[in-house]
Amino acid sequence: MALRAGVSNSCIEYNPDKSGLPLWRAACKAQESSWATTQAKACTLYACAASGTYAKLTAMLNRRILFLILGAIVLSASSCAGSLFKVQPVVSLPPMTGDVSSASAGGVTIRARPLLSDEETQDLFEANFLVAGVLPVRTELVFESGVPVEIKRARFRLRDGQGREWKVLSPKAAAGRILKANGVFLYNPNSRKSFENEMTAYGLDTKAPLSDGNRRTQGFLFFQTPDKTPVETGTPLILTIEKLPQKAEIKLN
Repeated sequence: MALRAGVSNSCIEYNPDKSGLPLWRAACKAQESSWATTQAKACTLYACAASGTYAKLTAMLNRRILFLILGAIVLSASSCAGSLFKVQPVVSLPPMTGDVSSASAGGVTIRARPLLSDEETQDLFEANFLVAGVLPVRTELVFESGVPVEIKRARFRLRDGQGREWKVLSPKAAAGRILKANGVFLYNPNSRKSFENEMTAYGLDTKAPLSDGNRRTQGFLFFQTPDKTPVETGTPLILTIEKLPQKAEIKLN
């Protein structure tokens, strides 16, 4: 007689007088029921394990798909390695006009003018610096006369009418602040580097001393508001220049 898997031989014992037949059938049915319950539990555990494995595989596939999408975006962006913003060439910088403030610092005349309108920053940098909490201040140092003046140690500080100090940013740091304020996070690294180089070209060059052979240098200083909030155009600002032959202060507005 063929035995069903999981059913013990003990329930299939020969009984000559047939008197134990009902007990034989009851024992077999009880053992078959126990076997079915065990199989059901095993199937349930297998289903749970399979479900967990499926969930893990799905999560892994989703991550792989996300990485592939991001990679495709970066690769497509790499075909355009230009700057992230259309910055005007420095050679096209117009002469300083309008409301220009100035002061003398002992052999050096300092002229300064902040860009307080969105139109001006958009024209030069194709970005709204003021909303990002960054104020560009166009600055010019002009040699007056006498002995050469070392300017590489010059320090520029900006404070508002409340006496709060504004942080001076390097052109590279200003570029990073603009990207963050505009929510630009996915880009070609070469494009960011191009933007930083273009911003650096606009920075105030103080490496060479001022003299009869190098009478003028100009560029931009970048200042960040104390709380990184947008620049308020009506805020009184004072630019202080130190570590020149004389200390100088300029009221910018």
